[in-house]
Amino acid sequence: MALTRRYRTIREEPSFRECVERLGGGWKRTDDILGNLRWKLSRDPVAYSFQLANRTTRVTFTEQLGSAPALRVFFWLEGDTVVLAWMEEADETIPTGFDDWLG
Repeated sequence: MALTRRYRTIREEPSFRECVERLGGGWKRTDDILGNLRWKLSRDPVAYSFQLANRTTRVTFTEQLGSAPALRVFFWLEGDTVVLAWMEEADETIPTGFDDWLG
């Protein structure tokens, strides 16, 4: 019997959409960056993120691609749903441990 892998639902809060519009308007590869982010978080959001201390909020990072900077994305989990809440430019290097994910 084949093992099937469930994907989580991705939901974007209005605050996340506002960040996309504000930050991503000038990037040529915005759809690629966000598509990759959604795919990875739908597969295994815990493996690709850190949980903030004493919070349900998690943080993950994207890598720089073309004219788009590396991004820091905040989200939380509600059952089988990943709720994207906020996105901002990452002003420091990506933490150790994300190298494998970024490939």
